[in-house]
Amino acid sequence: MSAETITEPVLVKIGGKERTLRYTFFAVRQIKHKLGVDLLNPPTDEDGNPSISFGIDELIIYVWAGLLHAEPDLTDDDLAKQIDLNGESMACVNQALNEAFGKFWGVPEEGAQANTRPTVVKEMNG
Repeated sequence: MSAETITEPVLVKIGGKERTLRYTFFAVRQIKHKLGVDLLNPPTDEDGNPSISFGIDELIIYVWAGLLHAEPDLTDDDLAKQIDLNGESMACVNQALNEAFGKFWGVPEEGAQANTRPTVVKEMNG
């Protein structure tokens, strides 16, 4: 992991190819600029676990930011077109985001400890 990377990479298939979600400080900064969400100080649920809810536009921004390390010229609109045109499963993208953010916030994998994983995607509003 490079010095600028603050989470382990997570694989996700988008646009017919396997890509890597990786959240660098640059990615976290882009999310804050575009959405106003500070991933370093996220809102929490009633149990104190990081928890953010969002619709389709926010989902695209979170995925887009995680791909910028490898595809710096990628736009959020281009990404949205790739997911839609290739019939990618939103459940697969949601799962990859949950895994990436779980790693980002240092939440253990399921079964590793009694702690609960964060709920990243609470609802999808189209």
